[in-house]
Amino acid sequence: MKPQISERALQQTFVSMFRAFYPKFQLILSLSGTNLNGTTAQKAMIIKDWISQGWQKGLPDITICIPNSVTIHLELKKPGSGVQSTEQMEVQARLTKLGHHYYLVDDVSDMFTIIAEHTLLADRKQAFAMFLMELSQPKIIEQFFMFPIGTDTNIVMESIKPYFHLGEL
Repeated sequence: MKPQISERALQQTFVSMFRAFYPKFQLILSLSGTNLNGTTAQKAMIIKDWISQGWQKGLPDITICIPNSVTIHLELKKPGSGVQSTEQMEVQARLTKLGHHYYLVDDVSDMFTIIAEHTLLADRKQAFAMFLMELSQPKIIEQFFMFPIGTDTNIVMESIKPYFHLGEL
């Protein structure tokens, strides 16, 4: 059974891990799901302004640009209970018809499996090696894992390694 976390927490977790694991890849976040402050009328004005500038409903939550001109679109959903809107299904249909990679995901490890399916092992090995060099900096570990400062880096490394899908090294 998957842990019950919000879609927002799922995105925050993935984004912090992704930025630490793959700093040379490009992550693009949509404005969908952004919390807007203000009255209902003020929120409506903000959305109207976004639409006038070209924003549209249904865009994927995350777009990842990786080596070899590959683009992955991720629509995040609350684990076990998320449902796509009509606009999201329409965008998915357009993007897949254009040959883009589009996935509905509700689990962080699934997101990294998708990245592994579209990257070369050499790129993942390089990213993992870069990440290992950063392990000496406790701020990296504290961002998304519950390891106390001073945890043996071999324990941290073995816990993180599966996200890179490196096989046996």
